[in-house]
Amino acid sequence: MHNIKIENSDQITIPLGHVPDLYPDKDATAIRKLNVYIFCRDIDNIMPYETYPNSKYHFVLNPSDDKGIAFVSHLFRPMDNHLRIFPHLHDLESNIADFIRETGKNLAYFGKLHWEIVDCTLRDARVEETLQIKWAVRIPGRVNRAGKFYRQPIPRSVQASVGKTYVNIPSAKIWSIEIPPRFGGPERQKQIIETLAALSDSMPKVMSDAWNRGNPNPQFDIKKYSHNQFVQIAKLMQTWSWLFNQWQEGETTEYYWVYRQLQFYASLAALREHILMSMNELLRHLEIPYHIGLEGLPHEAQITARIDDLKQRRISFKDALNFVYQTDLP
Repeated sequence: MHNIKIENSDQITIPLGHVPDLYPDKDATAIRKLNVYIFCRDIDNIMPYETYPNSKYHFVLNPSDDKGIAFVSHLFRPMDNHLRIFPHLHDLESNIADFIRETGKNLAYFGKLHWEIVDCTLRDARVEETLQIKWAVRIPGRVNRAGKFYRQPIPRSVQASVGKTYVNIPSAKIWSIEIPPRFGGPERQKQIIETLAALSDSMPKVMSDAWNRGNPNPQFDIKKYSHNQFVQIAKLMQTWSWLFNQWQEGETTEYYWVYRQLQFYASLAALREHILMSMNELLRHLEIPYHIGLEGLPHEAQITARIDDLKQRRISFKDALNFVYQTDLP
C-alpha cells in the first residue's frame, strides 16, 4: 500500500482532514441531528453494498482495457484508497460504487460539491512503474466563486500552520456537481437539511427543559407533537419521497409506506444517474476516451413504471414488496 507514491502533483487545494471548524456556518451540526443522519444514511442505498464478482450490478467500461481501467480508477478513487498503479477490474467497480455513494450522500447534505482536477505521477517502487494520471480531489469545506477562480477558505484553526487564509484555484481546474433540479437545486436542499434538523427534537426545548427540571407540563401531548412532526417531515421531503427507514405504525398504512419507498428508490435512481452522467461528462471534457455504464440496477423510468403498475393494480402488493426489498417473498 505505501509503496505507491504521488509525485509531480500540481494540487493547489489544501488537504484539511477532520478540522473542527471546517463548516462554521449554522448547518455545521445538522448531520448530528437524528432525522438528517437517517436521511443521509438512507442515501447510501444509492449503491447497494455487494461484493464483486457476485453483486447484482456491474459497471461496464467502454472500451475496456488495462489503460482505461487505470485512468478511470485513479480519477475517481476515494481519498484514502491507495490503488496499485494498474488496478484490476474489481478495483474499478469498487471505486466507482464508493465514489457514487459518497458523492450522493454529500450532495444530499451540501447541495453542491467541487473537485480539483489534479495532474500527477504515480510511482510504484516495487515494480519501478510510473503512470501519469488525473485525480479528482474533492475540496473540503465551503467553496466560493471569485471571478476566474474558486476560493477555498482555510479554517482559523489551521491558518497559522498553512500560512494562508484562503487559496485560489483556477476555474479550469474545477469540476462541480449540483443536486439535480428535480430536488429543487442546492439552495432548496440546504433549506431541507436545516428544517429536517430542526424537526429532529423529540419535544420543544421549553418542554425538555421543564422535563429535565422534574417539572413536566401535564398538558403537553407528546403523541400529538410527534404526529405533527411526522406530517411536517412527510411534506418537507415530498421531492425526495423520503420517510423514516421503517414503517411507523399509526402514522401511515403499510401500503402507503411501500408506495413511498418505491418513490424514494426512484429518487435514488435519478440521483445515481445524474452522478454517473456527470462523471462521463468529465471524462469527455478531459478527453479521456472511455465511458462508464451500469448494468443490473433499475433506472428511474423503470421504477416509475412499477409505481404506476401498483397504482393501476397491474402488480400485487407482494410484487411491490419484492421490488422494494430486492428479494423473493414466499
